[in-house]
Amino acid sequence: MTEGTPGVWLLTEDDTPYVEVMPGTGSGVRTARSINARQTTQLGGGFVRIDEIKDAEIRNWKLQFDEAFFVISGEFWVETDGVRTTARAGEGILIAKGTTVSEGGKAGSRAFVVLWPHDWYVPLNGMGPGGPEPGAHD
Repeated sequence: MTEGTPGVWLLTEDDTPYVEVMPGTGSGVRTARSINARQTTQLGGGFVRIDEIKDAEIRNWKLQFDEAFFVISGEFWVETDGVRTTARAGEGILIAKGTTVSEGGKAGSRAFVVLWPHDWYVPLNGMGPGGPEPGAHD
């Protein structure tokens, strides 16, 4: 990440390392949280990719944040109440906080995601309130 002028940053996939979302579950979803507490106290987000090996899915979880993602390549989908919304390259999906969803995508797909607030801290992987922001690295 490069700060051009005060308050403006150029974000790249190389800013932070990719980490598995929900480690140990074999989700196949990885995120590089390039938007985090270092830049803003409100937004979180970064790049998302799905492993090349297989399609990926994270099932039935209630979002603790508003989330919007823009598909760079491939295909991502969100399903709620039995209805599936699919976005392909050049399209995006907005999901409201409190919505219970299953999310997934095709192998090799890439997206950029933004969420609010960045400090939602779902008790996940041993992280809870006061723990490190998922994927935030110094």
